[in-house]
Amino acid sequence: MFCNQCEQTAHGTGCVLTPGVCGKNDDVQSLQETLLYGLKGMASYAHHARRLGKTDENVSAFMEEALFATVTNVNFDIDSLFELVLECGKQNLRVMELLDQGHVEKYGAPAPVEVCEGTKAGPGILITGHDMVDLDNLLRQCEGTDVKVYTHGEMLPAHMYPKLRAHPNLAGHFGGAWQKQKKEFEQFTGPVLATTNCILEPRESYADRVFTTRVTAVSLRAPLDAVEAAGWKLVYDTTANKVVGAWERSDRIVLFPLFSLGLRLKEDGYVTDVAPGTPAARAGVAPGMRLVAVDGRKYSATALRDALKASAAARRPLDLLVENDDFFRTHRVATRGGERQPHLRRDPARPDLLGDILKARTR
Repeated sequence: MFCNQCEQTAHGTGCVLTPGVCGKNDDVQSLQETLLYGLKGMASYAHHARRLGKTDENVSAFMEEALFATVTNVNFDIDSLFELVLECGKQNLRVMELLDQGHVEKYGAPAPVEVCEGTKAGPGILITGHDMVDLDNLLRQCEGTDVKVYTHGEMLPAHMYPKLRAHPNLAGHFGGAWQKQKKEFEQFTGPVLATTNCILEPRESYADRVFTTRVTAVSLRAPLDAVEAAGWKLVYDTTANKVVGAWERSDRIVLFPLFSLGLRLKEDGYVTDVAPGTPAARAGVAPGMRLVAVDGRKYSATALRDALKASAAARRPLDLLVENDDFFRTHRVATRGGERQPHLRRDPARPDLLGDILKARTR
């Protein structure tokens, strides 16, 4: 047996003899370890399902109970741990059911399809992982350009979904399994976007082309100051961003609070995403909740926009009343000076390299 789940481990490294310092034997340790691996998988796909608006309180409650059962000095009973492992399998199936429902509702029923392998002439972006929402967002950002998007590794199933497959910028699939990426990412000469647990620490030869989303991250990555080096600055002000507005209308979402509070919402106030480190995240707002009221006023996009303006003028936080399953709670959220919209602004002190790049693409 090897167990390093607590601070009591022998010599500060891990218990290798049975029973361990806490008294558990190798069967207990094995069941707890199996449960932990199962919960990691559940958390990954429950996270994807939540981004698509699919949650189940029973799944969340089981994850809390099962994690608690792995804590040192909580459970030494083999029979009850075995039952939890079996239940973990059942709950995993429920999570996959939720994820499938979310994919089908948003992107259509999957069907077998032939996929073009390799690359074509012209600029391209490679996306790896399993997060279809990230792929969808990337495709939308490429609309109206000649930039081709290629899936890699476990993103291959995206081609089965009609609404993704029909997008003109989805060009095909490049490469094989995730473990071959160090060779394949070197061969692919464009940017690489990693969305989930399908990324390896990159080689320096292509690390400056690797981008990641959300909690996915590597120690070597693309320089995020590239836009500034190209003669432009990312700024935020109250001027409406036309791209954000078009995106809101096409998807029937409320996106403008993302840049002020860190919230991405459906029209009915359902929280589909919360950016890490933002005011909403620090206040405890999470995906799967529903925004009910803003500063004592029934939620609507207009009410939220008005409240942001008022909070900026009064230099005070917002009070967001949210519904979380059967519970209601008010979260006090600090604002960043009212409504903020992103824009690129020319920096006259630097040469316009970005303009030169775009000019070369103009027909």
